[in-house]
Amino acid sequence: MPRRIGAHGILKDGDRYAAGIIQGAFGRVTVGPMARALVPHVHAEYNLLVRLEGPDPLFVSEKQPLPVSDGVTLAFNPWKPHRKEPGTRGPAQIMALLIGAEWLARIGHGASAPAGAIFSSPLVPHTDDARRKARALADAVAGTHADADGRFETLVADYLCAVIDADSPTRREVSQPATDARIRRATKILRSRARENPDLTAVASEVGMSRSRFFEQFKLTIGASPQQYLDWVRMSHATEALVNSTEKLHALAHDLGFGELTHFTRFIRQHLGLSPGEFRRRAYQLRNAASDDDRD
Repeated sequence: MPRRIGAHGILKDGDRYAAGIIQGAFGRVTVGPMARALVPHVHAEYNLLVRLEGPDPLFVSEKQPLPVSDGVTLAFNPWKPHRKEPGTRGPAQIMALLIGAEWLARIGHGASAPAGAIFSSPLVPHTDDARRKARALADAVAGTHADADGRFETLVADYLCAVIDADSPTRREVSQPATDARIRRATKILRSRARENPDLTAVASEVGMSRSRFFEQFKLTIGASPQQYLDWVRMSHATEALVNSTEKLHALAHDLGFGELTHFTRFIRQHLGLSPGEFRRRAYQLRNAASDDDRD
């Protein structure tokens, strides 16, 4: 898929950041305006958000208000539920990163386990070093093309290391989730049947649990609800298909189990803040990217 080159070169104070979405082996980096509310959701990846320009957007996690001001990077560990409140003062220009745990471990940070909680708090100080590296990464999103694939991954790694160092310069203990064979089986069922949008009560019965016990144990084991987990799987399928397929949107909606395009569009807007068509137009897949459909 051809990449549109952004109009900016090196960004200076007062410049507007060009919108773009880059996917690679590390995960995804998105730069763009954000004003819409987002429903409570989770990611299997580490989710970082930094405000580039505009008013401070407000996120909420476990009833804790989390404004993304110039002084902080918002960093969510995998499976940490969060939502975004609507922007009442207009859109903010945000850079959002989804970073795979395995990739982060390979560059010398993080946990090899997908649920490793490496961030001690969602509010990480936005140091001068992190700010410089964030601006370099945002600039690269605006201008990335085929011959910059390798450099882009290095910029992602540099920024991630700066944020992790700002959170805690010393090595921390990594929290590990509880284990339950029934829940592991349930996650496999949800991944394999995501396009069917399976009934969660039926899944609970299939793994030998009551609905209430299933929801309680799933949250304890994974950190998210079964519905949030299923939504993440469906979003993963959708974003990959939007980038790598040229299929028309109404056909794609049907293939992904949404039926009507309106249902698909609503789902994407609620989770990403933009339409499927907008996501497809902005997104670019790096040549060295590798998909990972087997993440837990």
